Amino acid sequence: MTPIPQVECFGRDSVCERLIRAEYEDGAAFLFGGPLAGKRTVLWRVHEMLSAKIVRNENPSTPVVPVFAELRQLGDDFSPLAFYQLLAQKAVDAVRGQLARTASPSRAASSIEGYDGFLRFLGDLQECFEDCHVKLYFLVNDCRRITCFPRGFQDNLVHLLWGRHGVSGKVAIAFSGAQELHSFFLDPTTAL
Repeated sequence: MTPIPQVECFGRDSVCERLIRAEYEDGAAFLFGGPLAGKRTVLWRVHEMLSAKIVRNENPSTPVVPVFAELRQLGDDFSPLAFYQLLAQKAVDAVRGQLARTASPSRAASSIEGYDGFLRFLGDLQECFEDCHVKLYFLVNDCRRITCFPRGFQDNLVHLLWGRHGVSGKVAIAFSGAQELHSFFLDPTTAL
């Protein structure tokens, strides 16, 4: 599991609060900024704030588990499949670390094959918690490369966030990146 750094995030409390509200209200958020603008720091601060709510046991029956994913970690092996596998592994690590429980979905994150496999994996992960409804809030940094994925990838993200399936309402994503993320908004058929 990636260690959670203690972050100093001055003057960005309102941005962090808006990102947390976006998880509840919209299911998705976009954090735009140029290089070294502090996007990663803001995501870590949101992670820290949501983790503190879990520690304080503010919502024991509906915890929101922050899942930080650094896409640079994938290096040259960057594909939609690698994206889903990274998010799945980070989700398991976050649930184990944040909720101090052993989450053992029936399939391994590395065995996921595509979007449908990712949905099944998230459903399996949810089934590990009978006494609460866990919501995963993916805080995804450095999203510039996902804009190069095929159009179907964006459609799958829309379905994941707002479609009807076994994990509806139990997943939210905050994307951070520079102006490349604007391409998500160029297609009039997408809800992003």
